[in-house]
Amino acid sequence: MTNKATVYLASLDTRHFSFRAIGSTEAKALKALQRGWKRHMVQHKGNTPFAEFADDVEMSAIKLGECYRDREQIV
Repeated sequence: MTNKATVYLASLDTRHFSFRAIGSTEAKALKALQRGWKRHMVQHKGNTPFAEFADDVEMSAIKLGECYRDREQIV
């Protein structure tokens, strides 16, 4: 079995929107999600701080070239 590259998926679902961001590390995925949140707030003239939803962020490690079912890799 070969080592496959791993990326990280940060997910946040709110009452009205679903947000997804991908990074090469968990920290980079989270930063990308935070940047997207800021852009979203500008576009929708909102002022809700990301920190209000920070505890709701789900982080998943995704191996490239693999298949996942219900958020778990099929082995």
